[in-house]
Amino acid sequence: MRLRLLAAFCIVAATGWWLGSFRTEVFHRGAAHMYSVDFKGARWIQASTGAPRSYFHFDLPLQAVPDSATLWVDSNQWYDAYVDGRRIDSDASDVKAAVPAKAHGVDLTRWLVAGQNTVALDVSNANTGTASMRARLVLVTNGKETDYSTSSPGWRATSNSALVKPRGSLHLPQFFSVKYDASAWPAAVPSPTVRTAIVASVPEQVMEQPFNAEAISTPNPTREMAASVIVDLPGQPTDGWIRVASSGPYGLFLNGDLLTYRSQAAFTGKGVPAEVLNLFNLGQFFHPGVNVLAFHVTASPVATLYVDGTIQTTAGSVTINSGQNWSAVPYPFGNALTAPSSTDKAAFIGTTSIVWPQGLAKRVIGVNKVDTPPSVVYLDRFATLGGTLALWVLAAGLVGLIAGIPFRRALLTDAVGHLPGMAAIAATEQFARMRDVLAPFPHVPGVLLALLGTVFAGKVVSGLVVTGVTERVALWVMAGWQRLRRLRMPEMPQMPQIAHRVGGMLMRWEVAAVGIISLICGGAALYRIGYEPLWQDELASLLAAQGVRSHLLPSLPSGLLYFKGELYSALLAVVGAITGDTATPLRIPSALWYVATILAFGLLLLPMVIKRRSLLLVATTVLFATAPMELLWSRDVRMYQQAQFFAILFVVFFAKALRLPRTRTIAAAAVTMLLMYLSHEETFIFLPAIPVVFLVAMRLRWVRDWRWWVFGGGAFALIGVQYLLTAKTHPPFFGFDHSDKPYVTYDAHNFYWYISKVYFPTATRAGGLALVSSFAVIAGVTGVVRRNFMRLYISAFLWIPVLALSTVFSPKIARYVFVTIPLLFVLAALGAVDVIGALRSVLSAIGSGIRERRAVIRLVAVATVPGFGWLGLSLTGGAGDYGLAFANATGATVAYAHTDYSGVGSYMRAHEKPGDLFVTLAPPDDPAYYVGRVPNMTIATGRDKLLFLMEKDGSAVDTNFGVPAILTVGDLQKVIENHRRVWIMTDQGSYLTSVAPAITNLIKDQFDVVAETATAALYFRGD
Repeated sequence: MRLRLLAAFCIVAATGWWLGSFRTEVFHRGAAHMYSVDFKGARWIQASTGAPRSYFHFDLPLQAVPDSATLWVDSNQWYDAYVDGRRIDSDASDVKAAVPAKAHGVDLTRWLVAGQNTVALDVSNANTGTASMRARLVLVTNGKETDYSTSSPGWRATSNSALVKPRGSLHLPQFFSVKYDASAWPAAVPSPTVRTAIVASVPEQVMEQPFNAEAISTPNPTREMAASVIVDLPGQPTDGWIRVASSGPYGLFLNGDLLTYRSQAAFTGKGVPAEVLNLFNLGQFFHPGVNVLAFHVTASPVATLYVDGTIQTTAGSVTINSGQNWSAVPYPFGNALTAPSSTDKAAFIGTTSIVWPQGLAKRVIGVNKVDTPPSVVYLDRFATLGGTLALWVLAAGLVGLIAGIPFRRALLTDAVGHLPGMAAIAATEQFARMRDVLAPFPHVPGVLLALLGTVFAGKVVSGLVVTGVTERVALWVMAGWQRLRRLRMPEMPQMPQIAHRVGGMLMRWEVAAVGIISLICGGAALYRIGYEPLWQDELASLLAAQGVRSHLLPSLPSGLLYFKGELYSALLAVVGAITGDTATPLRIPSALWYVATILAFGLLLLPMVIKRRSLLLVATTVLFATAPMELLWSRDVRMYQQAQFFAILFVVFFAKALRLPRTRTIAAAAVTMLLMYLSHEETFIFLPAIPVVFLVAMRLRWVRDWRWWVFGGGAFALIGVQYLLTAKTHPPFFGFDHSDKPYVTYDAHNFYWYISKVYFPTATRAGGLALVSSFAVIAGVTGVVRRNFMRLYISAFLWIPVLALSTVFSPKIARYVFVTIPLLFVLAALGAVDVIGALRSVLSAIGSGIRERRAVIRLVAVATVPGFGWLGLSLTGGAGDYGLAFANATGATVAYAHTDYSGVGSYMRAHEKPGDLFVTLAPPDDPAYYVGRVPNMTIATGRDKLLFLMEKDGSAVDTNFGVPAILTVGDLQKVIENHRRVWIMTDQGSYLTSVAPAITNLIKDQFDVVAETATAALYFRGD
């Protein structure tokens, strides 16, 4: 009984602690707000020849440098902002991470000069849309505000890359330089409105406000000082921003608690100061009444500080400005960080323009960079914990008196009432972690109130059930549930036996539910399945399929035999021959294999392990089918979904063959193992598990059974033949990947990587398998304790492949574990059952009555609903992870995940001439597909891509087409000298920057950029 009471106490305490943490996030967490931005009617503009990538240019003559200059930008989709030749801001990372659109405030003050200035933007749309934007430039001088916006005359825009990046642009003014002449650019034209309302993570006033305080130090200059001031607030703080600059690293303290430490650069030997003005949202860290704001500054030669800001409260606003009302104490400080000195007053050093003559750049410090004061955190947590425990004892005593049960048993049943609320808190916190959820939601008072209501409702329901108030309702619900479980369609008369059995199976509700799940998920996968451009790996599969059509062997144009997924290559060859080699029909098989995998998982694998638990079967199928890592390959021309489908079939048939050896099950296991391997050879990680499981389960019973020798031995022999063909036909490669090791080699260092990065990743905004893997481990441990065959069997086919992958494969690539995902989810379902059963057992008192047991069973069942949400949300980082259909339905930001060469390919097809040389600085199969012809040469894209070059006749050639590889800048120079017209197609990122700078500079100096999209560029040299 003591252990049960301890468990109950832990549940109640955890609920109170988590509620207290949530309360802290709601009321005492800074920088968690979004603020509306007024663009003052600024129109959306674009280039006259609307394109996915456009450039915008605005000349800004100034008679004097303004006190403050802020550019507010709202673009479709990402932008790079430049001022007077400098790139100063970008939101590309937001778009690529599918973060909801926000306006960005860009501080221009420190970059502007008296005279001519240039404001320029490079805007890209990676969602087949037109690059457009709206902007508002706010200048403040001597308290007077001047606005320029995209509605103002003077904005020019072009999508003609030749105007922006002419040949030799390394030695010419860039389009964002003051010296650049944009008179040849057309005027920007109005664009269709993308949105009207928009928010930003910082208020307009905080960005636009000029400096209005003094820089301070100690009366006698020192390298280390403590500066502090009393902030007396008349009411409860609601919001408030503080702007801070210092001459070196500083710690920011509030009421004696360190909130953050900024290790910015200090003075150098030449006296060049730091140039950053940090913006903090600290309002909610303050409390009504007297607060002490303090800074510990360390700098050489002089510790200097600037602070300004405003705290909003329910009774008015309070302004904070550094000045002589501050205390400034040299080291040693004494208690100067907690109580300002009445004698050591700060000394005025000068204005910011004197102390920092080159200006200060504003930088917003995010919520994750500021710590909530421990005193506030623990006050919230312990206060909520104490209240929760007190209410637990009080409610248990009341229920014990009414129901006539011992107090200890009442404590147990009341603790059960906390489970739904505790699970709801966990699910809400997981939701808050998603990258496309805009703060402060869900950390708002309304959600906190709903969570408190959930906890209280659970306690009330527990008490009502124990006291017998809900018996009639419970009987009615239970009867309805039993009728639902027994639901059958009318049987058809005179149905043959096999058809009768199949029809009976299909008429069960859980089977119908699995079918509906597969259809919905399949429909989502098929939605605009041709949207994403074909990428390198997809085109490698396509080349192999074309080789099958031409030679009946998966041979690439280079002559390399592509013994990788031969069965998939053959299927792709047939599909392509019927429909053509375009994205949509080639991807449809992957979506269909995804549907088949869901059906096999829900109707074959799960029923073999989970029996008589229809609801659990359906819930697990939903969780598996919608997991982002399962959806990953459902829309690509790749073999992973096919291999996973056959892996499920093999695990099912092999288990049946081990438990009841029959010729048909042994043959089915052997055939599906072979089909799995021939779908993708990376499924070889299953092979080491087979003999281990086989010998443990069968011992020596198989020795005299010819069926194992014929079917099993035959399948392994065919796999061995395929491996020998692969080893013998592959030519020597020119290098390895980034591991600098052969792909297949002994390396025991990767196990920790797969465990820590794939199965148990640390908490990130991208989601992960940590919770699912934890439940899977619980199921495996339980299987060992109980000696349960199916649990041990599934665990072996999960963890032995991971061990094999970690020791014989040198690369660290998460997709190689894809075939283990179904087994992981099966074990997770079993682990969840174990946890639910343990909760029921622990929280049911010995000798408890039927009402108490009923309360435990029902409330644990209710808690599984938010628990399921918690588990599902832990797998994802945002709406975009669920595919294009869901992203579009929820309005999530959508952008291509892969480089789009179609636009630049179309330009080259329209302008090339016979005899032109076509060179790629990218995987050559991508540009080749969109140009419609094989490149003549390829530039090797970085050391870790040498694996895709092979040696042929003493030279390095590409593995796909066998075209010569350019390895050095000298090789490229010779190509340029010997060919009059040369095209080079590349991306706008990793490939272009992966080569030696000399190669990049030679291309930019000798070639014109004639076409580009958000992610690809086409260079040309010739007449």
